[in-house]
Amino acid sequence: MNSLSVVIPTFNRAKFLDFLLERHIDTFKKHSIQVFIFNNASTDETEMVIEKWRKKYKLITSETNLGKVVIADKSLEKALKMSNTKYRWLLGDTYYLSPELVQHVSEMISTNNEVDLYVLNLNGLIDDIPSSLIYDRNEMLANFGTVMACFGCQIYNEKIVSQGDFSKNSATNYVQLDIIMDYMYSNEFCSGWIQEFSVTSLNKPGLKKRNWSQGPLVLEIAAKNWIKFIFSLSDGYSMRTKLIAIKNFGRQTNIFTIKGLLLMRLRGNLTYVNYRKYYKEIGLMVKYPSMVLVISIIPKYFLKILCLIYTTFFKREKIKQWCFNE
Repeated sequence: MNSLSVVIPTFNRAKFLDFLLERHIDTFKKHSIQVFIFNNASTDETEMVIEKWRKKYKLITSETNLGKVVIADKSLEKALKMSNTKYRWLLGDTYYLSPELVQHVSEMISTNNEVDLYVLNLNGLIDDIPSSLIYDRNEMLANFGTVMACFGCQIYNEKIVSQGDFSKNSATNYVQLDIIMDYMYSNEFCSGWIQEFSVTSLNKPGLKKRNWSQGPLVLEIAAKNWIKFIFSLSDGYSMRTKLIAIKNFGRQTNIFTIKGLLLMRLRGNLTYVNYRKYYKEIGLMVKYPSMVLVISIIPKYFLKILCLIYTTFFKREKIKQWCFNE
């Protein structure tokens, strides 16, 4: 049996889960990778989807919460603790693991199974840091904090899961990173960074995926919660490192780039009221907070007109798509 498993927390996402398993089941079979699914009291067809794929692949194990829906971070904890393998790959249902990536990870684990954490690239986001083993926690937070916060980009050694205090930063959307940072602070560790293979987005026509970065909680999660989480980390992480991690998150997720801010405004999630509510946090995330203020008061209809003129004149269909995809 493979010492690597995939763990999937899910809640009312039957169609996404079905497509995720459809795209990955052959790869999981090839490497005999166990799949653990925690169903967080879903009321849709999630159970039917799990049973459908379990008939096709016997190494799928599921657990269903029959009580009240638990918060997302608790669901994540339960999914990780379901697994009994040494390495546990946390996977969201809108991410794709290519056969080449899974093959590479399997080979890495088979040749070096003393690594505490494997961190994977996300859509080729980091292209200037070659694959390597890293032993410095400040380097890990500064350079890879953003990708480590992403479902699908981290593979945990069982030691991190068993020692993790999942309650300390619950309901922040970052508990999956918090247990890593705590482990790195308290233990000598070795992390494996994999640059040349990326976790990528999984898209299916007809399935419109929306996450928190596209919703009304974007500033609360990406600014307030992220900064609160980073500053809650031990003094073993330097203030300089923490500030770098804060700014990198806004830039690398594209949430606090000009494009991201304009899109946030078009969706109605960046308003003057929200700017005033989070202006202190915004000041830490971006170099020119006044730019965010200006964007927050630009009329949405004016932005749409400018976008339509620009994309029509320069034939930029991709920009037009994100401009009007509210």
